[in-house]
Amino acid sequence: MYKSMRIFYLIIFCFFISFYIKAKTNYIVEVHGNIKEVKTHKYTETDNLKFLTINGTFKDNLGNFGQTNSLVYMLTKNNIVEKLESYNEFLYDNNIKAYNIATRSSEDLESGVGKWLYTYVSNEIKDLRNSSCIYSVSYFKSSFLAISKCNISETAFSQLQSIRNNK
Repeated sequence: MYKSMRIFYLIIFCFFISFYIKAKTNYIVEVHGNIKEVKTHKYTETDNLKFLTINGTFKDNLGNFGQTNSLVYMLTKNNIVEKLESYNEFLYDNNIKAYNIATRSSEDLESGVGKWLYTYVSNEIKDLRNSSCIYSVSYFKSSFLAISKCNISETAFSQLQSIRNNK
């Protein structure tokens, strides 16, 4: 009896895992841009707060292409970036917009990896809201390249796909 119950629970567990895996789809976004320093508060020789803006373009794995802009703050203590937070706007075709917040903690900064969370989106892509992503970023002088991988619902994927199809 005990063995048959374990098998039953294992089957149920596998069913839910397979449903979860099928319910999520990979959405890949690549962002390129230029960084401009707006203002720095220099507290000491080793501590400061910087405000930056970013303007650039993005493309995704669905063929969408658009513009992006960001407002960034970066807190440095003892010459180590302690916190970095970026508020990003993505402009798709037909004035469709998505906003996300990208964060990197001091532990994440060393590896160049962080997290995105979509906070506000246009109604056409409403199911993208609250989707989270992992991103990596590389810098060259005042330019950067970021690539994110998001696990989004099939519905959000279809909504994003329809942007390109409705040109």
